[in-house]
Amino acid sequence: MILLRAFQPLALDFLSTIVFVIVLAATGEVTPSIVAGLAAGLIAMVLEWRRGIRPGAMQWMSLALVVVSGLSSLLTGDPRFVMAKPTISYAAVGAAMMVPGWMERYIPEVARSALPRGRWVMWGYIWAALMFASAALNLVLAFTLSATDWATALAIWGPASKLLLFFTQYVMIRGEVRRQRLSMAAQPPHPLPSAGTP
Repeated sequence: MILLRAFQPLALDFLSTIVFVIVLAATGEVTPSIVAGLAAGLIAMVLEWRRGIRPGAMQWMSLALVVVSGLSSLLTGDPRFVMAKPTISYAAVGAAMMVPGWMERYIPEVARSALPRGRWVMWGYIWAALMFASAALNLVLAFTLSATDWATALAIWGPASKLLLFFTQYVMIRGEVRRQRLSMAAQPPHPLPSAGTP
């Protein structure tokens, strides 16, 4: 679905965290995981730059967070700096999603023309609420779980929550559009005016 394009910057933003989680799960070692996550974030930015895509403010902020949180964790030996980074990213994305109607540009024309604008505003706010909830949950987990348990929890919650909301929205919108089409098809056609009608 076209809506997935909206989350490409988020996926790039979370690349360093994803790499950190994967390496941590594979090795159980915090330091190599931090180094791998930091390297992934830097490499992603360089590749984008080489492709002629100028990083936006969000990506620069993400890179700064990767560097600051990664170096802070390495210098202090405390992985919670890296573990807390997704909270800032989720909160920033949630704030961006509070703009009414941000979702409209990602919706197919057939659905956009069939439903009122308020529907997309509502779903945009629901997505923002999920991002804010994810930000809060990550912060709690980062300070209550070990790094490996946090990595497991994040690996499950991150994709599962977004996929669940994505498919819920898809099914509900598709059903609503279908019901509206059936309702319009069931209406009798307007009679054509007779030749003598002025």
